[in-house]
Parts: sequence; structure tokens; C-alpha cells
Amino acid sequence: KAFLQAEDFFLQHHEQNQTTALKRPTLILHVTKDPNAPAPPPPPPYLLQMPDPHTSPTMTMLSFYAFPPNGGIPDPESTADQLKRLWRPFRALGRIYVANEGVNAQMAVPTNVLSHFLQCCSLSPEQGGELSQVLGTYMENGMNIDPIAVDMEEFRSNPAFSNMHIRVRSQIVADG
Repeated sequence: KAFLQAEDFFLQHHEQNQTTALKRPTLILHVTKDPNAPAPPPPPPYLLQMPDPHTSPTMTMLSFYAFPPNGGIPDPESTADQLKRLWRPFRALGRIYVANEGVNAQMAVPTNVLSHFLQCCSLSPEQGGELSQVLGTYMENGMNIDPIAVDMEEFRSNPAFSNMHIRVRSQIVADG
């Protein structure tokens, strides 16, 4: 109804005053919270008490391959979207490839949130995790974590990764 009223006002004024420039009026919407709306779900356990990743003095480099059994990953597109959604709070950077066979990742994670990131990758659904069916125990030789963290100033001056790129591929390992 408000849009129709605004349109009517514009058209009436425009017809009456052809010589002046008239911009369409701005419509301000006031949104209120529905008091009957359900409460949002609680945050997953690995995000509780997590420090701000922007305050980390260092970045930790890591890599892994994960090959889930029983046909691997049935829907790589949705798994890639899930990884983006779940890893965004960590401000992780890197290149991650997802295919039916599994996941290949080379990443840099702020060191102050690394333990929370590892929980995100390994907690079972009963514990509040979402990735154990894809990652968890299916990481070949576990997660390779560089024992020497990179100072943030050094990382910024010569970054290994500038963003988190998660791509769906036909395969994650070249079998050339």
C-alpha cells in the first residue's frame, strides 16, 4: 500500500509541475521484530568463547585431504556452500577444492581461533558439529599443521592467500 501511495504522489506532482525535476520519493521502512517469532538457534559449541580472529598476532598454515567412504561426497556444491558458511567466522584464508571423492585444502587460520577451527572440523553431530561426515576421521594422515606460526605483519606483507576460495572440481587429486 505504501508503494502505491508513493507512486500516486509522484505521478500527481509530476503532472502538475512538468518544469521542475522531481525525484521519486524515498520510502522509509520501519521493521520491528515479531514478538511471536521463535528464538534463533544457539551458536554451535565451537564458536562459544571464541576470541576475535582479527586480534590474532599470527596465522597458522595447515593442509589436509579428506576422503569420506561410501561414495564420498554426494553433493559437492552444497558441501562447498556449507564449508563457506561454517568457516567464515574463523576468517580463514586458503584454497579448498571439493569433489565427489573428497576435500583438498591448503589454508591459513588465525592462530588464536585454531583450536575452535579444529573443533568445527571434527565434532560429531551429537556434539554440535556438521562436518564430521565429510572431514573428521576421514582426513588422510590427519590435518597437517605447521608448527611455526607466521607473524601477522609478515603474512600481510607476503600473503600465501588473500581470500578463502572454495571451488567445486571434478577431482581433488590429479591422477595424471
